[in-house]
Amino acid sequence: MKTAQMMSVLVVAVAVGVLALGSTAFAGNDIEVKASDGLVVITGTVDNVKVEDGGRVHIDGATIKGNVQADGAFRVEVRFGTTVEGDVQIKKTTYVRVVDSTIEGDIQIEENGTGGVPININRNEVGGNVQVSKNEASEIRIKNNRIDGDLQVKENDATLVIGQNIVDGDTEIED
Repeated sequence: MKTAQMMSVLVVAVAVGVLALGSTAFAGNDIEVKASDGLVVITGTVDNVKVEDGGRVHIDGATIKGNVQADGAFRVEVRFGTTVEGDVQIKKTTYVRVVDSTIEGDIQIEENGTGGVPININRNEVGGNVQVSKNEASEIRIKNNRIDGDLQVKENDATLVIGQNIVDGDTEIED
């Protein structure tokens, strides 16, 4: 494992395509986003993205060769033509948005939200399953997705807005 490099204040890493208003730790071509980093915008090609407690990230038109994982983050947005070759796993995060992207693996959204913010999973191509469970949000919007696997939505405390999805597997939706 390569030694982590620290980038501070206002950083533009052209080779990796990262803009950070803080400091961001890199280990190889993995990015770990912490609360102290401020908002991190990823636009290039990286191996994996891990968003830690309180971290904020926008992944915009990027290629993620592995996974996007968040646990306790404040904000995670995967959007604008991003390709994730692995899974998107977001847990205990306040603001969740996966839109206009290609996810070759699964999308797992679990125990997110604060009740006042919607969770959006819209206009994606998903190679695996979409599982949305135990979230608390004003709304959970799952619309206009192409899902090769199953769509499972259960045990959520939110208004469900689900429609116009093409699902090759099974669909299970519970209030």
